[in-house]
Amino acid sequence: MKLGNGVFYHLEGHRQKYMGSLESFPYLGGFLGCFYIIGFAYRTPLASKLYKEAVISLFLGCATASTMVLYYRRAYIAAANDVYLGLKMRLENFP
Repeated sequence: MKLGNGVFYHLEGHRQKYMGSLESFPYLGGFLGCFYIIGFAYRTPLASKLYKEAVISLFLGCATASTMVLYYRRAYIAAANDVYLGLKMRLENFP
């Protein structure tokens, strides 16, 4: 039994989006961290050196960017589950 091209490309498209989100995660985390450090700099006193806030903002930026990775991972797992269940039903109908 052959796996159809549409099924394969659908699953591969979801996998590529997931892998792409893993590659863009550090850049997006750093970019979002810049917004957090600007917010910290705006709210803290002028005499503060912002070392602790820089680390916190990098952590918050990466935590915010990880939601994109988790979303695409969940979409890929759901697509793989749908393909698996479809193949399982097909094998039950046509052994």
